[in-house]
Amino acid sequence: MCASLALLLGPVVLLRRPRGDTAHRWLGRIWVGAMYVALGTSMGIEQLRPGHLSLFHALTAFTTITVSVGLWAAVRGRVAMHRRFMRNSWFGVVGAFVGAVAVPSRDVPRLAAHDPALFTVAVVALVVGCGAVVVAVEVVARRRWSARPSPALASVGSG
Repeated sequence: MCASLALLLGPVVLLRRPRGDTAHRWLGRIWVGAMYVALGTSMGIEQLRPGHLSLFHALTAFTTITVSVGLWAAVRGRVAMHRRFMRNSWFGVVGAFVGAVAVPSRDVPRLAAHDPALFTVAVVALVVGCGAVVVAVEVVARRRWSARPSPALASVGSG
């Protein structure tokens, strides 16, 4: 579920304007949280080679590092580095999704083949849920922003 949220929320965070505002920061925090949960749970996947670590686990460790460096860069104000690491981390999620969908024995293709109605409901629920998160964050951010006095107006009255 968190991987799906990260997959859907990623382009919203990456493409929306303006970047760096309150909504971007909150959507980014949600995305990073979803990524860390997905990465943490993916380390427990042993179906690929039971009892052994695989290339999948190495990619999980690598993505954990890229998300962490991207987060560190944001905190330190290194915008170009932040953008590069977060964008590439999201592309990693897209690659993992393609891998999950391309292997017929995985749950996503099996669900789509054996119960297309449930698959459709799940996809619609994920998209609507992600949309609700984005709208809620945008509304809260706008309310907070509009509740603050303008710096120009605040300095006029302080005489």
